[in-house]
Amino acid sequence: MPSVGQWFPLQIKTLCSDYREYNKVILYLIKQSENPLKSKFDRILLEEKRLSEKILHEEKILSRWLDDAASFKEEFSEELSRLQDLRNESLKLRNKGRSSLKTGLTLVDQEQHKIEKNLLPKSTKKEAAPRLIDITL
Repeated sequence: MPSVGQWFPLQIKTLCSDYREYNKVILYLIKQSENPLKSKFDRILLEEKRLSEKILHEEKILSRWLDDAASFKEEFSEELSRLQDLRNESLKLRNKGRSSLKTGLTLVDQEQHKIEKNLLPKSTKKEAAPRLIDITL
């Protein structure tokens, strides 16, 4: 049964056949409104209703966003595919550059090794230290 604030006395009078019944209904409604559990339950119901309305509002916003995103995807699909092709090409070029750099570093290392090898004495025999020559006049 609704709380007192939801009923007008004239509406109750039209529903009740005599004055005593009217007083009983009013007392019942007052007791119902004074019941702390009932009022707490009513507050919970109101909060639940408010939250459900808020959720519905948020769902409408999200659905609009999804619709906008779908239309943007259709509108810019050609541009997105072109960007993806550019990304793929960039990846290929980076991989090619990386392999070229490795090859170049290997060649530089080999050349450096050859240079170091050429700087070492060619004979492996122990040579005597050069002798000082006495020149007398």
